[in-house]
Amino acid sequence: MQNREAESSFSRLTPVDQYLTTSLFNERKKDYPTGVIHELFEAQVRKNPEAVAVAYRDQEITYGQLDQAANQLANYLIEQGVKPESFVGISVNRSLETMVSVLATLKAGAAYIPIEPSFPPDLVEFMVSDSSPAAIITSNEHAPKFGKTGAKLIKLDDEVEAIKMQSTDKPNVEITESRVAYGIYTSGSTGKRKAALIEHKSIVNQCHAWHDAYQITEKDGVLQTASFSFDVFTGDWTRTLAAGAKLVLNPYNLILSPDDSKTGEELYHLMRDNGVTVAEFTPPVLRKLMRYARNAGESLGFMRLIIVGADSWYMNEHRELVEFTKGQSRIVDSYGMTEATVDSTYYEGYGTENDGDVSLIGKPFMNTEIFILDDKGNIVPVGEKGELCVAGPGLTRGYLNRPDLNAERFDEVVFPDGSAKRIYRSGDLARFRDDGNLEFFGRMDNQVELGAIRVELGEIEGVIQKHPAVQENSVIVIEDEDHNKEVVCFMVINPGQSMTDEELREFLSDKLPKYMCPSQIHILDSMPLTTAGKIDRKTLTSLIKK
Repeated sequence: MQNREAESSFSRLTPVDQYLTTSLFNERKKDYPTGVIHELFEAQVRKNPEAVAVAYRDQEITYGQLDQAANQLANYLIEQGVKPESFVGISVNRSLETMVSVLATLKAGAAYIPIEPSFPPDLVEFMVSDSSPAAIITSNEHAPKFGKTGAKLIKLDDEVEAIKMQSTDKPNVEITESRVAYGIYTSGSTGKRKAALIEHKSIVNQCHAWHDAYQITEKDGVLQTASFSFDVFTGDWTRTLAAGAKLVLNPYNLILSPDDSKTGEELYHLMRDNGVTVAEFTPPVLRKLMRYARNAGESLGFMRLIIVGADSWYMNEHRELVEFTKGQSRIVDSYGMTEATVDSTYYEGYGTENDGDVSLIGKPFMNTEIFILDDKGNIVPVGEKGELCVAGPGLTRGYLNRPDLNAERFDEVVFPDGSAKRIYRSGDLARFRDDGNLEFFGRMDNQVELGAIRVELGEIEGVIQKHPAVQENSVIVIEDEDHNKEVVCFMVINPGQSMTDEELREFLSDKLPKYMCPSQIHILDSMPLTTAGKIDRKTLTSLIKK
């Protein structure tokens, strides 16, 4: 919590604005059942064990089979020393084993930490050192990456027979709703990542809120496209398996393909072949899909629900999608953050409320409250821009091993009666419209979204600065007319030294994920500065345009 006087956060508001911001715009409340997240899946196992739970390429696993496989692995984890409240790292190729590993970790009473196999060694070592997992579920293929960590490895391909010897009964472990379910490492402004810890009660509440908003049923096929290390992956599997629907895992290399036409075509046929009716896309991926469908004369009318989130999506694009689907699909724009359990608000409409480029992110999900604050911590009047702050049961426990960031990012709003609510300060700029919809204006700081993953440019700069030839550097993101984003680095080299683009890329290859590595590198004699003595990013952007 930030240190400021416990005075009302509503001092700037008229009675009308106070009513709008505390009641009318934040009135969506509902008492949901509590519990732990995997119990929602287990309820569907009892209801329809023969239904397909997960599909990947030409493989399928039913709810009953998935439950038994997860129970066996959970019992094996416990036998190997995994205790309740501990962390288990998961680093496997996208497959049916991914979901078996996730559910097994939860059933063992532990929390899972996604570690993408593609992550560079330095990042993997930091994550393992920071979280101190009791074990890491991996394979022979990826085990060498953990060699220096000293962590206990459970290699599924080596231990398959030992796991099969375990009981298919659910482990007898007491798990409460206040325990951590998973931890997601997000980008940090100092170059140091931090893990947001999400408790069972938070993801269970959000799962019920998604059900009310999206109405996913056992008849749906839900496409899963996000990286395992991104919290949307957890959002996809929980709202799918809690509803008895089929989760269709998409080959992640398809999403990352630089060939737009190939991505769009293969994604389209994957969806048609697997009976997909619901999917959440990042804008860049959806643009590829729409481009293919339009050029091929295909329709997206088979989609019952299309969700767009995790990056900027403009109203002209929303209207274009509504027109393209001819009213046959529900179109929803979602907005959220890891620290508030994936999603906080959503917009569903025709996109006619705003004619400009400003994104509408709609209204809060059930049990979520949104407050817009100024730089002094006061709630601003309706129509005024400020920092978007989130309150409600979706708020994470906080960051692992980062009391400094917990104090900085988690604050409170104080009501006129002296009561207070815990909030998360998102760092995003937004405002309430008169109709209760939120307009989103982007980041207030130096954090951006790349490929659906929120990244601090400072993290990229911090790694580049470690190169001995670099005197100083600045990283920006540029966007073309199709809203595709590109990382660009400007640097000043130390006197008497030199460096080529290839040398820098080689230096970064084992330190940063590929999507964070600059695609353009510009060497300058000096950095342009503002009158305040800060690097002038606008001037840097203009240098590219020239």
